[in-house]
Amino acid sequence: MEDFLKELFGDDLTPEQRVAVFTTPDLHTRFFSDAAEVARYADQQSKTQDVYFGVGLIRGTPTGRGKLQHVAGIGALWCDIDVSGEGHQKQNLPQSTEEAQSILSEMPLAPSIVVHSGHGLHAYWLLQEPWIFAGDDDRQQAASLAKRWHGKVCQVASGRGWALENLGDLTRVLRLPDTLNHKGAGNPAEVRILQCDPTRRYAADDFTPYLPPETVATEADHTPPGPILLHAGAEPPAGKLVDAVSQSPLFLQSWNRQRTDLPDQSQSGYDLSLATLAALRGWDDQEIANLIIAVRRCHRQNPAKSLREDYVRRTISKAREVAVHGGGEGSDVDLTAMLGAQATAGDPTKPQAVARRLCDVEREMLQWLWPGRIPLGKLTLLAGDPGLGKSLVSLDIAARVSRGGAWPDTPLLSQSVGSVVLFNAEDDLADTIAPRLDSAEADDSKIIAVEGVELRDPKSDESQKWYFSLENDLPRLEELIVENPDTRLVVIDPISAYCGSIDSHKNADVRSLLAPLAELAGRYRIAVVAVTHLSKSGGAKAVYRAMGSLAFAAASRAVWSVVKDQADSTRRLFLPAKLNLAQDPDGLAYRITKGRVEWDDQPVKMHADDAFAAELATAESKGRGSERREACEWLRDSLRHGPMLSSEIAEVGKELGFTARTLQRAFKELGGTPRKESFDGPWLWGLPGQDDNEDAKTTPSLLTGTLGRTGAFAHMGGAPKMPVRSQDAT
Repeated sequence: MEDFLKELFGDDLTPEQRVAVFTTPDLHTRFFSDAAEVARYADQQSKTQDVYFGVGLIRGTPTGRGKLQHVAGIGALWCDIDVSGEGHQKQNLPQSTEEAQSILSEMPLAPSIVVHSGHGLHAYWLLQEPWIFAGDDDRQQAASLAKRWHGKVCQVASGRGWALENLGDLTRVLRLPDTLNHKGAGNPAEVRILQCDPTRRYAADDFTPYLPPETVATEADHTPPGPILLHAGAEPPAGKLVDAVSQSPLFLQSWNRQRTDLPDQSQSGYDLSLATLAALRGWDDQEIANLIIAVRRCHRQNPAKSLREDYVRRTISKAREVAVHGGGEGSDVDLTAMLGAQATAGDPTKPQAVARRLCDVEREMLQWLWPGRIPLGKLTLLAGDPGLGKSLVSLDIAARVSRGGAWPDTPLLSQSVGSVVLFNAEDDLADTIAPRLDSAEADDSKIIAVEGVELRDPKSDESQKWYFSLENDLPRLEELIVENPDTRLVVIDPISAYCGSIDSHKNADVRSLLAPLAELAGRYRIAVVAVTHLSKSGGAKAVYRAMGSLAFAAASRAVWSVVKDQADSTRRLFLPAKLNLAQDPDGLAYRITKGRVEWDDQPVKMHADDAFAAELATAESKGRGSERREACEWLRDSLRHGPMLSSEIAEVGKELGFTARTLQRAFKELGGTPRKESFDGPWLWGLPGQDDNEDAKTTPSLLTGTLGRTGAFAHMGGAPKMPVRSQDAT
């Protein structure tokens, strides 16, 4: 691979003129200035992905892999010959590699390099030296030469009854030798060099005598509509998909379900958008049908619907009608008015209601990450006090997703393997999170930890870094999900650390923060598990106990609470607090053993509300008893010298933190009875057995030492506030 690129581009592969490497299915482009780096990267990616390179060197930092104006030069002319079979369903193609090679043998100039692409041939005619364009005139001249030379290949094939596509544009990407072609249901096919003679090189003028006119069209350009075959594993044409994704931002946004201008945000709306853009680019009906099947399968959006011929044909028919009325092909053509004309009717300067009739709403099956507990495409909240193992539970869930492990309540049923995006603001990656994931037997190649956001200045190479915020940086999370299309789970621990500048106690602020996150989860069918602490306000209703605004629990479709088992100090309970999408399941229990979660086999027949109510009752009972005992001790000490004014007792008791009701109950528990010395005299409190003598008519001072709270108060350097003595008490 490295030698192949060096023969193609020589010393003109530089930081200013880089080669684009494109991978599918993640649709990711990277640029390289060193052939050895390309080889290392391609070798790694090829294990699971198809790897392509751009035949034209790219200048600058374009979006995607670049357009015509970004191409800085070429090192060869080329052709792409498909072979009918598992990789290509068309019948009017060569039926074998030998038949494809027969086309090359009839070409007036022999190719320098021939590559078996896995399901066809790629041929290269090396130039004497790379053609680096001095300006746009050179670029246009090279574009015409490449297109017409590939047209010559199509012309030779047409003479044998085969219809090839003319893929001679300068932005073409072809497969890299020494990688794997994953197309088709069988084992990956090797992309390998069949012939190589790097001494066979040509000047641009050597091709001129054999070029067909620029207006020559191939049979493939006018393939009439025909029957379409629908099967679940269908794939769109790789070359055309790569071109569309890299050249058309609208196509990429439609594939990723990121169009903000489409009134119809259902998958059907995105199917029509993709089909229309494909029709504008000259795709035939079968290719568009395969595109619809593939995108629904990729996003898990009711893939069975794409196998209904009536739906697919109706979508293609609408797409072609829009394409005809929309004019010619354009990578950034505006389809908004055509695809959503009904929603944009009226005064365009005024806001319009976004509405759909329910008969147009596509029904979808609810999907689960953890069946009955954590839904896909929704927010789930995990709440509990510190020290109960919430973070360990979230990492245990992440580990099971990463390796496709069974859930604790269904130990014999494995799940789909998926990537996990992990946000953790409280623990260190190296000494805490990674070891915990190791203990949970996670596949750490599937765990992606987000440590922050970085912005690098390409001119100065300086960078700015900041903490990730759901308020401002959600697009960065979406980019990670797009780059890792098997993502099934996002963990945010704790969510309060990622709220940015919003007030987490205001419902409106929290709802505005969580709504885009919930929309992102729904669009990519991923589960988002947010971890939070409990508030100190108490209460028996579990959904009110999550820290911050009630909107955190309200926006979540599932809320789980972690509480202590009152009967076993080493046991924790994982209990349902809210589940909007299904009947509340049983709770579970676990223990923390050697830094990992060990789940109990038996379910817990309890709701989180019941657990919090029991905790509250126990706390109140303990609190009332303790406070009353303290009040009794204080009253006994204060009244030991005789009766006192009830008003004075109430005032000083209030300063010490006793409520009037607590003092009354304590006084009653001591057997005391309020009394007066005269009809219009003040009320006095005294203990049983105290005589009504002259000594008792003078109330004792509260400056005398007391127990309980008075002692603590005095220890802090304070003194009870003394009321003015009443004349009646003299």
